[in-house]
Amino acid sequence: MAKPEFLSKDILDEEYIKSFEPFHHLQMALGSCRVNIRDRFVSSPTTAQKIFSICCVIITLVLYIYTTTSYFIRYYDFAGIYVTSIISIVMYYITFFFHIIHVRFINCNSNPRFYIQLQEIDRLMNVNKNEKLNRVLYLNNAASAGVSVLVLLMAFCLTMYENAHFFMGIVGLLYSVLTCIVEWMYCADLLVYFFLRIRFINAIIINHLQGTVGPFKYRAINLPTYYFIRCLASETHDFQTNCVDLYLKALFEGFTSFQNHYRFQMLLFCNQFVLLSLLTFEIGLGALQYNALRWSELITLPTILICNTLLAIFLCIRCEVFYRETKKTKRLCITMMSRYCDGPLRDKAKRILKIIEQRPVKFNVYNMWSMNALTVIRMLNTVTTMMVVLLQFTFL
Repeated sequence: MAKPEFLSKDILDEEYIKSFEPFHHLQMALGSCRVNIRDRFVSSPTTAQKIFSICCVIITLVLYIYTTTSYFIRYYDFAGIYVTSIISIVMYYITFFFHIIHVRFINCNSNPRFYIQLQEIDRLMNVNKNEKLNRVLYLNNAASAGVSVLVLLMAFCLTMYENAHFFMGIVGLLYSVLTCIVEWMYCADLLVYFFLRIRFINAIIINHLQGTVGPFKYRAINLPTYYFIRCLASETHDFQTNCVDLYLKALFEGFTSFQNHYRFQMLLFCNQFVLLSLLTFEIGLGALQYNALRWSELITLPTILICNTLLAIFLCIRCEVFYRETKKTKRLCITMMSRYCDGPLRDKAKRILKIIEQRPVKFNVYNMWSMNALTVIRMLNTVTTMMVVLLQFTFL
């Protein structure tokens, strides 16, 4: 394979690399990172990294087989619980397998380009050196990665408390689940990237319409409120002199690329959320009926359901927040056009409005559904309806 040719514009800024550093290091350790960053250049995963991922897939399969034949065999006398547990394990592994194949071996050339594209958006918007804005994204990523690892480790320790002799098998399950969860959390945090940029654009327009705001007392941790973002925008940007329409166009192109790269992951997540929630509920229902669960498992199973539900809420709500910010951009442009009957500012606002109307922002999963606030409600409605059906079949 020919070595990629690096250009000077492809050199990544330190602040940009640091923003995604928590997820990058974690995914590199798990063998599921989409890109390889070295000396401030980004490229496709190396051959050694791909071989490492293949080895992880094979070892995880062996550990899954070990778990099935040693841990779940104690449910063999309860046919319903045993079969449902095996189906759940198979689904966990299938999700993990397709996830690794997708992130490591599919879109190998476009993944680095997408990473560079986000850098180019920051440079175009002149926020690539904005430490305060990038720190918000960094802290969000660090918190998401840390919480994901912490919650799963707690569930792992609870399971291990009464099942220490199944250590290796449970490690395989933990690794596969953690790998998928981290990627889905990374997807959710990329939505924060787009949200911060669209809010920054809105702040530029609001500052022009309402005037700049007073000084902001920056702290170590700053929430991305409108006042905070407006203060940042007023320091370096002005609607009259900056090409805000080009900012928005580049941001929408980046969001389209983001959708193309992550819609398969959303397909995996939504299917996994619905099916495994029902299977987990069925396992818990049957095990409680026959008193076949240990106390640690009574805690672990609801924890899995809660984690999946919270992740679904994070993904859908963040998509919805980004859509609402885009709608606010549209309203601000209409306000700008009503204030100026002609001139370059009206033309700029008109161009922004045209971009929004021609390219409506929606995260479509292969044109089957869109990720928004209603999506999580529909998924929860489907899951709870099926849970009621399972209860009826069990007790009526």
